[in-house]
Amino acid sequence: MAQRAGLGHWHPHELRHSGASLMLAQGTPLHVVSEILGHAGIAITKDTYGHLIVDDKRAAAEAMSGALFGG
Repeated sequence: MAQRAGLGHWHPHELRHSGASLMLAQGTPLHVVSEILGHAGIAITKDTYGHLIVDDKRAAAEAMSGALFGG
């Protein structure tokens, strides 16, 4: 299917990983991505893709800063 779409040769696992990465980059909650991927638990998804959600930590810190110090 990937070759027919002009994307070259991709293994289904690579497409799955790319899809999960794109969902997280677009702000899809981790538990939703976990459900879509069919993982037995959210920990599997977090262990595999947790490094991609750094912006969530930054946004949380900025929200706390705003709440405490205004802004």
